[in-house]
Amino acid sequence: MTYKAEIAKRIPLGYLSGSYERNVLFDDHFLNISFKYDLPFARTNVSAYKSKNKISTAVSAQGSLAFGSGNGSVHTSNNSSLSKGGILLYPFLDVNQNGIFDSDEHMARLSKVGINGGRAIFNENDSIVRIPELNAFATYSLSFNDNDLPNIAWRFKNKIYQVIIDPNQFKRVDIPVIPVGEVSGMVYREKDNTLKGTGRILIKFYKRNSSKVVAETLSESDGYIYFLGLEPGEYIASIDSVQLANLNLEALPSGIDFSIKPSDNGDVFDRIDFVLHSKQNKFVNDRTPASTTNIGNSAVGKNKLPVQVKPDEPAEQNRINLE
Repeated sequence: MTYKAEIAKRIPLGYLSGSYERNVLFDDHFLNISFKYDLPFARTNVSAYKSKNKISTAVSAQGSLAFGSGNGSVHTSNNSSLSKGGILLYPFLDVNQNGIFDSDEHMARLSKVGINGGRAIFNENDSIVRIPELNAFATYSLSFNDNDLPNIAWRFKNKIYQVIIDPNQFKRVDIPVIPVGEVSGMVYREKDNTLKGTGRILIKFYKRNSSKVVAETLSESDGYIYFLGLEPGEYIASIDSVQLANLNLEALPSGIDFSIKPSDNGDVFDRIDFVLHSKQNKFVNDRTPASTTNIGNSAVGKNKLPVQVKPDEPAEQNRINLE
């Protein structure tokens, strides 16, 4: 005849158990106590066993150390890392837009990375994002969102990456982040020699010497123009010609040349100002201008712009170049 009793208790990161067994027929007893605890770098187990004529103890630990994760960092785990691999993400500000992490460029700190089947580790000591303990020869998808960047003027050059894992090593992946520029200005409607901000006017942005639209925005109800997201380069801003034709209006200037310069925090250009005129008011005939409007630098968001109306003087040009 045998009697047996068991007791177990779970604790944070651990497990404690004990059992007692009595064999009446052989006049023997068995006592077993076990304690398991998970450390950051190993899973440990301590146990003791006692019978009528024997006492034994056992101690065991299982874990792994992974080297090569950048800046002398050692990744510890209580799981085995044998034959597994990892990813090292190096997000950096690609100011010159060449896609290469140059020596004069610095890293950008991330707070979130999307990955299927992995866990991203963010270290306070550096900006490297480590994704360890991935299955070898498997393909993992990485996704990024511009809203997770610490600066609203930064944009990921690519938002989706596919990475194949090599066994027993970390694979480095450079993540270029591009600082983009912002532009602002006003759209005014000229009537009776006064200016009033006009909303719902479509402004298009083109690469210089190109007819391809790279971005567009609508003016707000008071005429204010604002757009954030132009990569460094040379551009032309102009009002949509189809909308102008439908409204029977013309714009001065017809186009504005400007540049977005490379900068860590993004460049700002705030002189995108247009004045709209009715065609019948602007021209006496198809070839003789009746007046011209000279635009000075305006304060963004104001309702008036300094204007000089000069009768009987031809406009020197309909397009201005602002650098």
